[in-house]
Amino acid sequence: MKHSADQQRLVDLFSNRNLYLLGSMTWIMCACSPLAPVGPDYQAPDSAVPSDYKFKSTKNGETAAKRENWWTVFKDSQLNEIIAQVHRSNQEIRAAHARFEQSRSKTSIAYSQSQPRVSTSPSIKRVTTSAGINSNRSSSTQFVLPVDASWEIDLFGKIRRGTEAAIADSEVSAEILNHLKLSLEADATIRYFTIRSIDQEISIVDEEIKGREASLKVIEDRFKVGTVSNLDVSQAKAELAVNQSNLAELSLQRSAQVAALALLTGQQASGFFISYSPLKGSAPTIPNTLPSELLRSRPDIRSAERSIAAANARVGVATAAFYPSISLTGNIGIASNSLNKLLKRRSSMWSIGPEIYLPIFNAGENKAALNFSKARYEEVLADYQQAVLASISEVETRLSATHQLRNQSTALTDAVKAASEARQIAKEQYDGGVTNYLTVLDADRTAFSIERAKAKNLREEYINAVNLIRALGGRW
Repeated sequence: MKHSADQQRLVDLFSNRNLYLLGSMTWIMCACSPLAPVGPDYQAPDSAVPSDYKFKSTKNGETAAKRENWWTVFKDSQLNEIIAQVHRSNQEIRAAHARFEQSRSKTSIAYSQSQPRVSTSPSIKRVTTSAGINSNRSSSTQFVLPVDASWEIDLFGKIRRGTEAAIADSEVSAEILNHLKLSLEADATIRYFTIRSIDQEISIVDEEIKGREASLKVIEDRFKVGTVSNLDVSQAKAELAVNQSNLAELSLQRSAQVAALALLTGQQASGFFISYSPLKGSAPTIPNTLPSELLRSRPDIRSAERSIAAANARVGVATAAFYPSISLTGNIGIASNSLNKLLKRRSSMWSIGPEIYLPIFNAGENKAALNFSKARYEEVLADYQQAVLASISEVETRLSATHQLRNQSTALTDAVKAASEARQIAKEQYDGGVTNYLTVLDADRTAFSIERAKAKNLREEYINAVNLIRALGGRW
């Protein structure tokens, strides 16, 4: 194939000697193979965990749940939709996703430092010399088309340790995102069951109000015929008003919980509704795993462990600062004061050579940076050990609560039955004229109080099950 004259000149410029120079530069780069990175190699920390928990739980027929859908153990379709809304619209999750993408980008930035850099900066300049320096004042136009290349040879691992730290930071960000998702899922689930528990209490208070209204009507009729005093009427009215106040208080609590749940799902509170549905049944039994499983299942512990890896790598970065750094730089290009001569062989230019930076004196900056990185390592190591201790404490607390709440539920069931019988006896004695109305009120208040306590106990069982799942890392 034949080239035009200008094309042939350009081919000549970037062949033969000039390409030989570029090839030599590449060979030198390859010959300077990096050494093993300085600084400590990472080793996962040892954690002393007990072989088992004080309290144990059984599977109760449930299979292991994945962290992504642990809430399905409650078998509630409305709850499933709420959690899906949290995933779709929660702004905290959206922000955490953005932070994770930032950390991934930082990893790419750190890796790019280990690669050669190639750039060009073509220029056209009009230059006029001073007559005060050169009696022959002259002007010329300079055309320059350079190609510059540089590469820092990572002999002692400063860049590799930096990349290692950036990767660990990215993994920390990923685990922080997982931890946030788990926390928001648990918070939304607790809000949901709290609303349903309030609905259950509203149902109890509604029935109590209906009973009080019926009782007041009977007492007023008896007062009209003179069989009871005005005191009984006043007491019945007061008790009815107290229950109506209780209903208003529960409605206020429900509105607050619905608004909080709307925020978790990323929706406007004014347009968010949860249908009335009293909490019933019993909370599922959540089987516990071995304590050692927490190190793998809890995202906050995994995040703390990755923070140790990042801090360890930065000790290596600080250590590498004591060693020399070597960069290879070179350029090839063309320059001329005439556009017609720009592509001629004599217009070519080139340079190649190493640059060595050797720290001699920096007033203790490198030593201080190394001490800082080591202290940071000790800090995150202590944070990790604290996270492990806290996780075991949380699981133990929730397992203990499971047993105690179950015992409380059994006692309250017996109490509800006994209080219902006492209420019926008091009513029959009042109708028979054996006792006064105050005895009936006391029996009613006791039965009513125990029924609400039973409802709250069921709520606590559900909430404790959710918190146990959270403590186990969303899987078992």
